[in-house]
Amino acid sequence: MAKKPTETSEKKKIDIFGLIQKVDDGVEILSKSAYSIIKEWIPSGNYMLNACMSGDLFKAVPSGRITVLAGESQTGKSYLACSICREAQKKGYTPVYLDSENAIDKDFVARLGCDPDNFLIKQVSTIKETSTFIANLCKNLQEQVDNGADLPKIIIVIDSLGQLTSDKERNDTLTGNTAADFTKAKDIKAMFRVNTIPLAKLQIPMVCTNHVVANIGSFISATAMSGGSGIKFSGSITLNLASVAKLDDKENTKNAEKNVDAGNVKKTGVLVTAWPDKSRFCIPHKVKFQIPYYKMPNPYVGIEEYLNWDNAGIMQGKCLNEDEFQKLKPAEQLECIKFDFNGENRYAWPKKTMVKGVGIVCKHLGRQLTLPEFYSPVCFTDEYLHFINDHIIKPLFELPSQNSFDDIAEIEKDLGLEEDSSSAPE
Repeated sequence: MAKKPTETSEKKKIDIFGLIQKVDDGVEILSKSAYSIIKEWIPSGNYMLNACMSGDLFKAVPSGRITVLAGESQTGKSYLACSICREAQKKGYTPVYLDSENAIDKDFVARLGCDPDNFLIKQVSTIKETSTFIANLCKNLQEQVDNGADLPKIIIVIDSLGQLTSDKERNDTLTGNTAADFTKAKDIKAMFRVNTIPLAKLQIPMVCTNHVVANIGSFISATAMSGGSGIKFSGSITLNLASVAKLDDKENTKNAEKNVDAGNVKKTGVLVTAWPDKSRFCIPHKVKFQIPYYKMPNPYVGIEEYLNWDNAGIMQGKCLNEDEFQKLKPAEQLECIKFDFNGENRYAWPKKTMVKGVGIVCKHLGRQLTLPEFYSPVCFTDEYLHFINDHIIKPLFELPSQNSFDDIAEIEKDLGLEEDSSSAPE
C-alpha cells in the first residue's frame, strides 16, 4: 500500500524568472536591467544646478533618460544645453545636436568650451523628421551592438522642441490652408512613445529644450510647456529656467567689449533661477546660477547660498593669527570665533561689509580668500566639495529612503492612532 505524503514534505519551488523567460526572453531582473540602470551621469557645468537636478553636486543628466530644459526666451536653454555637451565630451561622448532654431554655430560652442570637431549637428524642422532620425539611429546602433560592436557614447540634444512643426502645419503653410492644426501634440507624444525605450536600452541621454506658454485659467502656474503631455510624462527631469537679473561681471564685460563695440554692449549675461518642475531623483529646490555670454560659466557660483560657519566653516570676514588677535580691543576679541588649524590657533572675525582687507574666511584652509579665489578650486578642492556634498547637499536635496517606517509611526503618533495596549484583546 502506497504511503501518503507527509505534511512536512517540501514542495518544489517554481523559478518564476526562468518560467517567464520561456514565455518572453525580453524579461529582465530589475537590478540587472539595461533599461533601469543609470550607468553614468553628465554634469551641467554648475555644481548647484547639478544638485537641483539630481540631488548630488556631481550629477545632472542621467544616461538613458530624457531631460527637459524649459523656459522663456533668453533664459539660457541653448547655453545650458551646450554646457552639458561640453561636460559630456569630457566623458567621451559625441553630441548629436538636432537644431530647429538655427541657434548655434562653431564659434558659439567653442566659446563655451566644446570641441566643434567632435560635435555633430543636423538641422531639423518637423517632429516626424526628428522622430524618424532618432528611431533609425537607435535601430542601427542596436543592430551593431547585437552583432558584437561596442556601444558608442552619444548624447542627443533637441533644440528646441517648441520650434518643431507638424507635417500638417508645414503643408498648410505651403497650400495657404488656415485651418487650425491639432496634430502637433499628437506627433510629439508619438515621438516619445516610439523612442523612449530604445534610448534607455542604449543608455543614450537626450536633452530637449522647450518653450513655455501662458497657462491661461490655471491657479497653479502662470506658464506651461508647449507641445502637450508627451514630453511631460516622458521626461525624467524637467528643469524650469527663469531670468531674474542682468549679470554684473567685470571680466565678462571686458570680454564682451572685445567682441562687440562697447556702446552696443547692453547685456553681457543673466542670473537665472532654476527649479525642477519634475524630478525622479531629488526633492525640488530653487537654485541660482550665472549665464555669462562672453566667458565660460563659473561652476561654483550658487554653492555659497548653502554654506555658513557652522556647517562648512565659511564666513565673510578676516582670519587672524594669535598675534593679530591679541592686538584687538577686548570688545573686538569677543566678536571672534576661535578655531584650530594644524595645531595653531586661528580666529574668524565676522564682517558684514566687503571692504578692503575683508575676504572669505575658510576654516579648512586656515586663512581668508579674495572673492576670485573663493569661487575657484583654491577653496573648493575635490575633498571639500565631497564634504559639502555628503554633509550639506545630499541631506537637503536627496529623496528620503522608503525602507524605514519611522516616519509613518511618527505620523500615527501625531494623529493619535497609536495602538492602545490597555484595550487590546488578550
